[in-house]
Amino acid sequence: MAGHEISLKGYSKGSEVVFLFLLGLWSASQLVSVLGFLPGIALVILHHSKNILGVIVVAWSLFVILFQFSQRNAIQFDKSIFIVALLFPSYVTLVNIVRLEISLKEVLLYWFWVAGVYLALPAMLQGEHIRRQAIKVLFWTNLLVLFVGIFLGVLKGQYYVFGHGDRMVFSFLHPNYYANSWQIVFAMALYFALTAKRNLWKIGAFVLMVGSIVFMLLAGSRNTLVASIILIVCYMLFNKRWSFLSKFTAIFLTVSIIMLAFLFINPSAGKIDQITTGRLSIWRMTLEANLNRASALDYLLGCGKYQVKGFPDDPGKTYSTQELTRNHVDNAYLDIFLQNGLIGFLLFSIPLAIIIRRTRLNAAAAADDHAARQARIALGCWMGILVQMTTVSVIPSFGNVINIFILVFMAPVATKALTMQSVSNNGLQK
Repeated sequence: MAGHEISLKGYSKGSEVVFLFLLGLWSASQLVSVLGFLPGIALVILHHSKNILGVIVVAWSLFVILFQFSQRNAIQFDKSIFIVALLFPSYVTLVNIVRLEISLKEVLLYWFWVAGVYLALPAMLQGEHIRRQAIKVLFWTNLLVLFVGIFLGVLKGQYYVFGHGDRMVFSFLHPNYYANSWQIVFAMALYFALTAKRNLWKIGAFVLMVGSIVFMLLAGSRNTLVASIILIVCYMLFNKRWSFLSKFTAIFLTVSIIMLAFLFINPSAGKIDQITTGRLSIWRMTLEANLNRASALDYLLGCGKYQVKGFPDDPGKTYSTQELTRNHVDNAYLDIFLQNGLIGFLLFSIPLAIIIRRTRLNAAAAADDHAARQARIALGCWMGILVQMTTVSVIPSFGNVINIFILVFMAPVATKALTMQSVSNNGLQK
């Protein structure tokens, strides 16, 4: 699809500083909101502030874009993918109005998430300098809060959190938020290991990658570990420096490990349900409760708000009992389909598939420079997140650090400007 690039030049240094400051606050708030040593009222405030800060970051980016556009500095903006992406929040808003059950929080989330992924952040981060600064802000804020939380946990002898078994999360209250931060630290450490010029930085990044895997293992986060493995495999497959034999060996070893794991756990429906902390049961009960009584119109337009009876809000905390209810199903695909129907599911998936395809093209066709390496890492992250979405509602959200990573690191890679720049560099090298 031609002419889809967005370029934004000449915005002031002050707007960059404000953007990076807001981004740092938003990034840090994700983990600070589950830091166990904070008083209860602070945790409540931080829990809600995550979404608010996300809206502020996207709104500021849109303000800068509009201001530059008024100064005729924003050029070559093809609205094609953005218009396609806007169909999803427009559809959700319309269906909510028809149902007379408008969820303002949900509607605003969809509007701002779409604006951020498909317009605001890709345009704001087109410059190489601001893009690398934003990646560094996201990296260091997560790493700093992780180290502070681990240090406080060791200092006070707190390694586990009540209700989550033997998952070592130190002073953090939620294993998934904690492990998600290690997941993106792993991805960004890989990026720095591949793009850093000094050997000392490369070694430090590699050590941090190993440490991230160790902490994810200690936290018992299976989906973040799988996503990290998928990232490495995808990067190797699209790395032109690797021979066919090396790529084949990597694929063979990965498939062998997966097969051995399945043989080891002797998979069955009950065993998989136990390993996934009851998710198979949750999905089955949700489908039985909602789709068995659904009409053809419900399949197309969705059921709106729904509840799953018999399970707590977090499946890892307690066993199921009849009096408990939850309003999500720990599967992003099912969540979107049940709430918005087949039409909503397609409207959400199509623009996402377009930017993933563009990322793949950049990863496969670009020169071996910073942009190309970032595209390969971004593609691996997309593949990992698509797998994660089967067991957790990762996207769309402003309350999960993975979404910040998508906005800052992954979405800007899908623009044509990066591909053209990389091809130009490749031509100069030849």
